[in-house]
Amino acid sequence: MLLVKQLSDIKKKLKTNGYENDTNQLFIYRIGFKTGYRLAKQHHQEKKIKQAYNFREKLKKPKDKKNNHHPKLSDVSKLINLVVDKTDITRTEIFSPCRTRAVSSARSLCFVLLRELMNISLPRIGELMNGKDHTTVIHHLRNKFYKRQLWTEGFRIWEEYEEIKEEFKK
Repeated sequence: MLLVKQLSDIKKKLKTNGYENDTNQLFIYRIGFKTGYRLAKQHHQEKKIKQAYNFREKLKKPKDKKNNHHPKLSDVSKLINLVVDKTDITRTEIFSPCRTRAVSSARSLCFVLLRELMNISLPRIGELMNGKDHTTVIHHLRNKFYKRQLWTEGFRIWEEYEEIKEEFKK
């Protein structure tokens, strides 16, 4: 008789959440769920904040390098010529307002390499690239950092980036 009653209780609990009759257990279940949800949400927000902080730290200029507000135009020109050679995009297209994928990719390479290799300030990079805003430069740097849009892993831009970086250091 006891087994039949236990079996019927188990079947009822399987059909429902098992807490209909026991308000104390239902209360504990609800509190536990809400707390777990809050903790997961808080963890996700902390993770996003940490990623943003890491990007800001990477964006800061290294202390051993001097801020390069006035780089040698020959170095800038050399870097842009390397990008032009690797991407088969003309110089005029890079400085044009054209927004095709190939041109945007070449322009993004220029932004990122000017910042990383020559440590030029963001507004100055914008000025050098035909009057672009510094937020445009930040956008391209973020895309590379988070591997988004043109900078998604597996895209050709990463190979071009490494090749140009090596050639410029020679």
